[in-house]
Amino acid sequence: MLSGKLPADYPDTAVAIGKFEAIHLGHQQLIHELVVAAEDGMLASGVIAFDRHPNTILDPKNVPLPVVGPKQKQDLLAE
Repeated sequence: MLSGKLPADYPDTAVAIGKFEAIHLGHQQLIHELVVAAEDGMLASGVIAFDRHPNTILDPKNVPLPVVGPKQKQDLLAE
């Protein structure tokens, strides 16, 4: 897991960005398509996952509890 600045020699990368809560089948398909597209374009692939629900900013009175914790999400994404 990377955070902060990327090294200058970090490869060109295709990314998916989102909350990725619980890594359901839709997320799995999106990540699969990302990997395939990245391979076709000879790029690295990666996922940028938000650590808080968007409602933290958009609707602070209506923030659902997380389904999985950060470590579990990291493990699921690594799979």
